Amino acid sequence: MRSATAIALLLLFGCASQPRLPDGVRVVPLEAPPPTADEVREAQERLTALGVYDGQVNGELGARTRVALARFQRIAGLTPTGRLDAPTMEALERASTAPR
Repeated sequence: MRSATAIALLLLFGCASQPRLPDGVRVVPLEAPPPTADEVREAQERLTALGVYDGQVNGELGARTRVALARFQRIAGLTPTGRLDAPTMEALERASTAPR
C-alpha cells in the first residue's frame, strides 16, 4: 500500500521523470479527429456514385475505401493520402453535386 501511495504522490507532484524520446523522434499531434462512421458512409456513397468505389457502404474506413479515396484524390488534384480529411470531403461534395 505504501508503494501505491508513493507512486500517487510522485504523479501528483510531477516528480516522476518523463520518458525521453530517442533523438530525431518527435510527437506530432493529430490534426483532426478521425472521421465518424456516418462521414465514412457518406464518402463511400459519393465515391460509389462517382464510380471509384465498388465495395460495401458500411461506414468502415477499410483498405478498399482508402484506395478509392486515394484514387479520387488523385483525380481531384489532391495529394493521394487515402485519408478522409476536410479537403477530400469538400471535393467529394463538389464532385458529386456537379452536373455530368
